Amino acid sequence: MGILQTEYEFTLPRGYVDAEGNLHRKVLMRLATAEDEIRPKKDPRVRNNEHFFDVIFIARVVTKLGSLPRVNTDIISKLFLEDFHFLKAKAVEINQPGSPMENQEESPGWDHIYKEITYLAYFLHWDYQTLIHMDHRERQKWVGEVSDLHARMNQSQGKKEKSILEM
Repeated sequence: MGILQTEYEFTLPRGYVDAEGNLHRKVLMRLATAEDEIRPKKDPRVRNNEHFFDVIFIARVVTKLGSLPRVNTDIISKLFLEDFHFLKAKAVEINQPGSPMENQEESPGWDHIYKEITYLAYFLHWDYQTLIHMDHRERQKWVGEVSDLHARMNQSQGKKEKSILEM
């Protein structure tokens, strides 16, 4: 029987800059619990602004950020947007059943996921939340379908363009 991995280490794309100007990029994130989803819903900040749920949730599951003594909602809310979305995507990725994080070699990488999301959002006009919460295999299937459709349309017009899957 294998050992369950409950913590994952990541490097933020940009990093958090503290009040003294120190850059913190290494993140330790733990698997989420039911309580991590329940408690933020009771927080008055979420009742006033539902988008604050993600800030509280990420602050609960990120156990270490660089050399900072603790991580809280104030720190998470001051992350660069790219880093905040990166952490949200990683939280989804490690907590999904059958996650590619269970086999690091199969993990598609943030750059590739970002390309898939951008491609589908552009052609299908789907929102970020729908796409980031979609299973990677399902997202790849949609990218393939849209790419094939786009290639057929271009072929009928005599154009030759690269598929996103070839990039």
